[in-house]
Amino acid sequence: MDSNRQATGQRLIFALGQLLVLALALLPAAITFVGVFFLLKLALGYAAAVPFAALVAAIILAVEAGFGVMLLGRLFERFDVSEEHTN
Repeated sequence: MDSNRQATGQRLIFALGQLLVLALALLPAAITFVGVFFLLKLALGYAAAVPFAALVAAIILAVEAGFGVMLLGRLFERFDVSEEHTN
């Protein structure tokens, strides 16, 4: 019974950590979306501002995802078992 509580607590902590990382990853895209939206809303109107601002935010998220994949690739290469040499 006690191990179930510990596992549940660990899962809660892990879920909160994931939520925090997700919020931090979305922050640059959200800030950019708001900035682009308000600038384009003045020039083009509301209907045209939303898609362009969403596109800019999506590009930022794609770039972040690309950097994340590159970082994970480097980390996985460092721990590649097939590359280890035995003496």
